[in-house]
Amino acid sequence: MIRVQFVLIGLITLVCICVISLSVIIGHLLPYDDEILLSASLNGDDFEIYRMLLSRSLMVPLTHNDSNDTQPTWSSDGQQIAFVNSLASHYRIFIMDAQGGNVHRLTDSLEDEHGPAWSPDGRFIAYENLIYRFSSQIVMTDLQSNKLTRLTGADSGSNTAAWSVDSHFVAYASDPNKAGNDDIYTVDVRNGAIRPLIDDEAFEANPAWSPDGRYLSYTSQSLDPHIYLWDRTQAKSILLYEPLIPFAFIPSAPKWSPNSRFLVYTMGKLTTSAIYQLDVDACLQSAAYCVPKLLTPKVGSYADPEWRPHQP
Repeated sequence: MIRVQFVLIGLITLVCICVISLSVIIGHLLPYDDEILLSASLNGDDFEIYRMLLSRSLMVPLTHNDSNDTQPTWSSDGQQIAFVNSLASHYRIFIMDAQGGNVHRLTDSLEDEHGPAWSPDGRFIAYENLIYRFSSQIVMTDLQSNKLTRLTGADSGSNTAAWSVDSHFVAYASDPNKAGNDDIYTVDVRNGAIRPLIDDEAFEANPAWSPDGRYLSYTSQSLDPHIYLWDRTQAKSILLYEPLIPFAFIPSAPKWSPNSRFLVYTMGKLTTSAIYQLDVDACLQSAAYCVPKLLTPKVGSYADPEWRPHQP
């Protein structure tokens, strides 16, 4: 009897080892589940921050409060999230872990703060600091020393900061000459040198560098928005996508997938919007193949989608 029990235990152990080994093998063979971070207002409630598994359209809330939580952005290792909270109409940047815990403020500034952007090397967070009603500046906080550095002057139109892959430059939109339209500029965070990158008569905004460093995506608008790519290798802009919906708008910057193949963005009206995905290679090949993929089937108001960085 005891011998039979030992044999059964041995068989069960062997089966468990085989199942675990097979699971590990399958786990390495199957593609990873892409995940995005976003903010959303569902059922007319305030905005909260969610993580969304794209393969299942599964959304998990990270914040739960009575104020708006928006503009989330991943740290480069995908373990922390910076975001904006608008409690009592004051906009402050907070940091939490990837599960929504350990929430704390980034700075003790009295001014409103918007658009946090984590540097790829993980050391800095750049963001927009509102000085006057229609004037703001781009500043950055050194997470190691807590030192605050001003990167731009008090210009109208400064908005979402976008880091270059090497963490040396920040791209942003601004109208320093008060000409009535924003252009794209870059600032060298090492010496403060500012240079125009895209300067024309259209209204440019929402810059975002591709992880491979080749493209800078941005939106350009007169009446309807368009998504463009500035090609660093050719030093020219390329029209990527023109929405077919009249007077639609893109309230948040298109953001790149870690492999630089896709862009994710929001499109819609003030009360209802959705998140879409564009295949960049298909769009560059032909406008006929440039068909957005809907990622959010549930009706609501969505903003600020951003892919989670690949883990090493």
